[in-house]
Amino acid sequence: MKKLYALFAAALLAAPTFAQKDVVLVSPNDGKEYKDGETMIITPNVDPEWGDVIFESPSLKNKGKADVKVTMKFAPKYSFGSFQCCLGGMCQMYPSGATYETGAEAIKAGETKSILTEWNCMDSATFEYKYGECTCTMEFYVNGEKGNSYTVKYVYQEKTNDNPLPGVVLVNPNDGKEYKDGETMIITPEIDPEWGDVIFHSPSLRNNELTDAKVTMKFTPKYSFGSFQCCLGGMCQMYPSGATYETGAEVIKAGETKDILTEWNCMSMASYEYEPGECTCTMEFYVNGAKGNTYTVKYVYEKGSGPEGIQQAAVSSQSQKAYDLQGRVASQGAKGLLIKGGKKVIR
Repeated sequence: MKKLYALFAAALLAAPTFAQKDVVLVSPNDGKEYKDGETMIITPNVDPEWGDVIFESPSLKNKGKADVKVTMKFAPKYSFGSFQCCLGGMCQMYPSGATYETGAEAIKAGETKSILTEWNCMDSATFEYKYGECTCTMEFYVNGEKGNSYTVKYVYQEKTNDNPLPGVVLVNPNDGKEYKDGETMIITPEIDPEWGDVIFHSPSLRNNELTDAKVTMKFTPKYSFGSFQCCLGGMCQMYPSGATYETGAEVIKAGETKDILTEWNCMSMASYEYEPGECTCTMEFYVNGAKGNTYTVKYVYEKGSGPEGIQQAAVSSQSQKAYDLQGRVASQGAKGLLIKGGKKVIR
């Protein structure tokens, strides 16, 4: 019997404790928890105003029911830049190629805590951020016992046409569809049921990236009548047909969908009546200074129904629009002689 107890105790000592495996690494990009032995890839945020390339640190999550003390052995490998670790209160820079060990960090039960371990991809010779990769192996020790191990890759890479920089895509105001690079978007108007105004809504940009983006647009509107307005980047004005223009910069946050405030007004300045016809506008977008997606946008008004038999929807009273005598959308509360429903009105 004593021999059986001794064997049982030895088995318990040899088996890994739950506490060691309950402390897991969490990605700063998407919050995903990683299992022992897995490889985590971290991509940076790019500051849309200053262009800084910032890698966030992974975190440790204590999924157990007891507080623990954690240390880490780590070996960073990189060809340029610098590597910093502050886990356990030992905050300093660590050269490539060697193995280091941190001090102990207390992590409470249920707590998620940053390990404050990051690669900076700025080249110390040029003081510019460079594309490249840093790989760091990380072994964690929980209450003195070996826990999970990971390979963490910090990757900053230039996007190619196969993996385009923009995850910033154009969205149709009619149905919310996202359009791919090079596609043609057709926009049909809404008709004000009371005044008969023909109202084209603007497309939007959706940022599907994990980082904020600073966007500009080059655009060329072509139309034979009416007027074309663009307010993207704070430059709100009317643009004549046939020339190419460039907007100011507009910041679009990660995950945000933002109206580009670019519309055709199909009211004839000769008759002050809405006329059926078409305006075609090519739009080239630049994301953080690099060329992004290009689209052809067609604003099409055919009396009765839109292209392909799509019935035009009635617009609610909240989206009724009035225009000044130059064809610009009048601001709410504007006074004077305005055009509404193809008729001159005085407010």
